Amino acid sequence: MTALFRKHGVPDVIQCDNGAPFISSQSLGGLTRLSAWWVSLGIRIVRSRPGCPQDNGGHERMHRDMAADLQADPAASRLSQQRACDRWRQTFNHVRPHAALSNQTPVEVYFAPKKPNSKRRVETRKQMTVIAPRYPLGWEKRAVSCNGNVRIRGVDFFVSTALDGYLVAFEPVGGLTHRVWFYELVLGEIELATITAAQVHKLAS
Repeated sequence: MTALFRKHGVPDVIQCDNGAPFISSQSLGGLTRLSAWWVSLGIRIVRSRPGCPQDNGGHERMHRDMAADLQADPAASRLSQQRACDRWRQTFNHVRPHAALSNQTPVEVYFAPKKPNSKRRVETRKQMTVIAPRYPLGWEKRAVSCNGNVRIRGVDFFVSTALDGYLVAFEPVGGLTHRVWFYELVLGEIELATITAAQVHKLAS
Protein backbone atom coordinates (compact mmCIF):
# COMPACT_ATOMS: atom_id res chain seq x y z
CA MET A 1 0.00 0.00 0.00
CA THR A 2 2.80 2.41 0.86
CA ALA A 3 4.45 1.80 -2.52
CA LEU A 4 1.14 2.28 -4.35
CA PHE A 5 0.33 5.49 -2.48
CA ARG A 6 3.78 6.88 -3.19
CA LYS A 7 3.40 6.12 -6.88
CA HIS A 8 -0.21 7.14 -7.45
CA GLY A 9 -1.05 9.38 -4.49
CA VAL A 10 -3.38 8.72 -1.57
CA PRO A 11 -6.93 7.94 -2.75
CA ASP A 12 -10.02 9.64 -1.39
CA VAL A 13 -11.94 6.35 -1.08
CA ILE A 14 -11.10 2.65 -0.86
CA GLN A 15 -13.83 0.07 -1.38
CA CYS A 16 -13.22 -3.29 0.27
CA ASP A 17 -15.00 -6.42 1.34
CA ASN A 18 -15.22 -7.62 4.93
CA GLY A 19 -12.07 -9.73 4.86
CA ALA A 20 -9.80 -9.91 7.91
CA PRO A 21 -7.10 -7.51 6.62
CA PHE A 22 -9.67 -4.73 6.25
CA ILE A 23 -12.45 -5.30 8.77
CA SER A 24 -12.54 -6.78 12.27
CA SER A 25 -15.80 -7.92 13.80
CA GLN A 26 -14.16 -7.71 17.25
CA SER A 27 -12.91 -4.13 16.95
CA LEU A 28 -14.80 -0.91 17.57
CA GLY A 29 -15.71 0.67 14.27
CA GLY A 30 -14.68 -2.58 12.60
CA LEU A 31 -11.15 -1.23 12.28
CA THR A 32 -7.97 -3.20 11.82
CA ARG A 33 -4.47 -1.72 11.96
CA LEU A 34 -4.58 -1.42 8.17
CA SER A 35 -7.97 0.28 7.91
CA ALA A 36 -7.19 2.55 10.88
CA TRP A 37 -4.06 3.65 9.01
CA TRP A 38 -6.16 4.36 5.92
CA VAL A 39 -8.52 6.51 7.97
CA SER A 40 -5.58 8.44 9.47
CA LEU A 41 -4.47 9.26 5.91
CA GLY A 42 -7.83 10.83 5.14
CA ILE A 43 -9.20 7.85 3.19
CA ARG A 44 -12.90 7.04 3.40
CA ILE A 45 -13.60 3.31 3.62
CA VAL A 46 -16.60 1.92 1.73
CA ARG A 47 -17.47 -1.61 2.79
CA SER A 48 -19.43 -4.08 0.75
CA ARG A 49 -22.43 -5.69 2.37
CA PRO A 50 -21.67 -8.99 4.13
CA GLY A 51 -22.41 -11.92 1.84
CA CYS A 52 -22.92 -9.69 -1.21
CA PRO A 53 -20.02 -10.31 -3.62
CA GLN A 54 -21.93 -8.40 -6.31
CA ASP A 55 -20.95 -5.19 -4.50
CA ASN A 56 -17.43 -5.84 -5.82
CA GLY A 57 -18.57 -7.53 -9.00
CA GLY A 58 -15.59 -6.68 -11.21
CA HIS A 59 -13.11 -7.85 -8.61
CA GLU A 60 -15.00 -11.07 -7.91
CA ARG A 61 -15.16 -11.79 -11.66
CA MET A 62 -11.37 -11.40 -11.85
CA HIS A 63 -10.99 -14.00 -9.08
CA ARG A 64 -13.25 -16.37 -11.00
CA ASP A 65 -11.14 -15.94 -14.14
CA MET A 66 -7.94 -16.52 -12.17
CA ALA A 67 -9.37 -19.70 -10.67
CA ALA A 68 -10.30 -21.02 -14.11
CA ASP A 69 -7.07 -20.01 -15.84
CA LEU A 70 -4.46 -20.54 -13.12
CA GLN A 71 -5.69 -22.61 -10.20
CA ALA A 72 -7.19 -25.29 -12.41
CA ASP A 73 -3.70 -26.17 -13.69
CA PRO A 74 -1.18 -25.19 -10.99
CA ALA A 75 2.53 -25.05 -11.80
CA ALA A 76 5.10 -27.38 -10.27
CA SER A 77 6.92 -24.68 -8.31
CA ARG A 78 6.32 -21.25 -6.83
CA LEU A 79 8.62 -19.63 -9.36
CA SER A 80 6.78 -21.25 -12.27
CA GLN A 81 3.44 -20.28 -10.73
CA GLN A 82 4.59 -16.67 -10.38
CA ARG A 83 5.62 -16.60 -14.02
CA ALA A 84 2.23 -17.97 -14.99
CA CYS A 85 0.55 -15.27 -12.90
CA ASP A 86 2.66 -12.57 -14.54
CA ARG A 87 1.70 -13.82 -18.02
CA TRP A 88 -1.94 -13.98 -16.99
CA ARG A 89 -1.85 -10.42 -15.67
CA GLN A 90 -0.30 -9.15 -18.91
CA THR A 91 -3.01 -10.87 -20.96
CA PHE A 92 -5.80 -9.74 -18.61
CA ASN A 93 -4.77 -6.07 -18.67
CA HIS A 94 -3.31 -5.62 -22.16
CA VAL A 95 -4.68 -8.26 -24.53
CA ARG A 96 -8.07 -9.67 -23.64
CA PRO A 97 -11.07 -7.39 -24.24
CA HIS A 98 -13.61 -7.05 -21.41
CA ALA A 99 -17.33 -6.95 -22.08
CA ALA A 100 -17.83 -4.69 -19.05
CA LEU A 101 -15.44 -2.18 -20.67
CA SER A 102 -17.21 -2.15 -24.05
CA ASN A 103 -14.74 -4.76 -25.30
CA GLN A 104 -11.72 -2.64 -24.43
CA THR A 105 -8.78 -3.78 -22.38
CA PRO A 106 -8.19 -2.35 -18.88
CA VAL A 107 -5.05 -0.55 -20.03
CA GLU A 108 -7.11 1.28 -22.66
CA VAL A 109 -9.45 2.83 -20.13
CA TYR A 110 -7.24 3.26 -17.07
CA PHE A 111 -5.51 6.55 -16.51
CA ALA A 112 -3.19 7.39 -13.63
CA PRO A 113 -3.34 10.73 -11.83
CA LYS A 114 -1.17 13.36 -13.48
CA LYS A 115 0.90 13.46 -10.31
CA PRO A 116 0.48 12.16 -6.77
CA ASN A 117 -0.98 14.51 -4.20
CA SER A 118 2.23 15.81 -2.64
CA LYS A 119 0.37 17.14 0.39
CA ARG A 120 -0.59 13.59 1.39
CA ARG A 121 2.76 11.83 1.44
CA VAL A 122 3.14 8.33 2.80
CA GLU A 123 6.21 7.18 4.69
CA THR A 124 6.98 3.94 6.49
CA ARG A 125 4.67 2.71 9.24
CA LYS A 126 6.74 4.36 12.01
CA GLN A 127 7.39 7.57 10.09
CA MET A 128 4.21 7.89 8.07
CA THR A 129 2.69 11.27 7.54
CA VAL A 130 -0.89 11.20 8.77
CA ILE A 131 -3.53 13.89 8.78
CA ALA A 132 -3.94 15.26 12.31
CA PRO A 133 -7.53 14.80 13.49
CA ARG A 134 -9.43 18.07 13.85
CA TYR A 135 -11.59 17.49 16.88
CA PRO A 136 -13.69 20.44 18.08
CA LEU A 137 -12.60 22.55 21.03
CA GLY A 138 -14.08 21.30 24.27
CA TRP A 139 -13.74 17.63 23.41
CA GLU A 140 -11.35 15.70 25.64
CA LYS A 141 -8.61 14.00 23.62
CA ARG A 142 -6.53 10.98 24.57
CA ALA A 143 -3.88 8.83 22.88
CA VAL A 144 -4.55 5.10 22.71
CA SER A 145 -1.85 3.00 24.38
CA CYS A 146 -0.15 -0.06 22.87
CA ASN A 147 -2.56 -2.34 24.74
CA GLY A 148 -5.57 -0.53 23.28
CA ASN A 149 -6.52 1.41 26.41
CA VAL A 150 -7.11 5.09 27.02
CA ARG A 151 -6.94 6.76 30.40
CA ILE A 152 -9.42 9.53 31.06
CA ARG A 153 -10.48 11.04 34.38
CA GLY A 154 -8.28 8.58 36.21
CA VAL A 155 -9.77 5.44 34.71
CA ASP A 156 -8.52 3.14 31.94
CA PHE A 157 -10.89 1.59 29.45
CA PHE A 158 -10.29 -0.51 26.37
CA VAL A 159 -10.84 0.93 22.91
CA SER A 160 -8.93 -1.14 20.34
CA THR A 161 -5.36 -2.32 19.80
CA ALA A 162 -5.83 -1.30 16.14
CA LEU A 163 -5.71 2.33 17.30
CA ASP A 164 -2.36 2.08 19.10
CA GLY A 165 -0.75 5.54 19.14
CA TYR A 166 -3.69 7.35 17.59
CA LEU A 167 -5.69 10.16 19.18
CA VAL A 168 -9.38 9.67 19.99
CA ALA A 169 -11.80 12.30 21.28
CA PHE A 170 -14.77 12.34 23.63
CA GLU A 171 -17.77 14.43 22.64
CA PRO A 172 -20.14 15.34 25.50
CA VAL A 173 -23.69 14.52 24.49
CA GLY A 174 -25.52 15.01 27.77
CA GLY A 175 -25.03 14.07 31.40
CA LEU A 176 -22.13 11.69 31.83
CA THR A 177 -22.51 10.31 28.31
CA HIS A 178 -19.77 10.97 25.77
CA ARG A 179 -19.48 9.87 22.17
CA VAL A 180 -16.06 8.44 21.23
CA TRP A 181 -14.61 9.56 17.90
CA PHE A 182 -11.69 8.40 15.75
CA TYR A 183 -11.35 11.01 13.01
CA GLU A 184 -14.79 10.98 11.31
CA LEU A 185 -15.83 7.62 12.75
CA VAL A 186 -18.01 7.13 15.82
CA LEU A 187 -16.69 4.22 17.86
CA GLY A 188 -19.40 4.18 20.49
CA GLU A 189 -20.65 5.93 23.63
CA ILE A 190 -19.38 5.84 27.19
CA GLU A 191 -20.40 7.26 30.54
CA LEU A 192 -17.44 9.09 32.05
CA ALA A 193 -17.26 9.12 35.81
CA THR A 194 -14.46 9.12 38.34
CA ILE A 195 -15.43 6.24 40.62
CA THR A 196 -14.69 2.77 39.25
CA ALA A 197 -13.74 1.27 35.94
CA ALA A 198 -16.90 -0.88 35.98
CA GLN A 199 -19.04 2.24 35.99
CA VAL A 200 -17.38 3.73 32.95
CA HIS A 201 -16.77 0.61 30.90
CA LYS A 202 -20.05 0.89 29.00
CA LEU A 203 -18.80 1.38 25.47
CA ALA A 204 -21.28 0.32 22.82
CA SER A 205 -20.26 -0.26 19.25
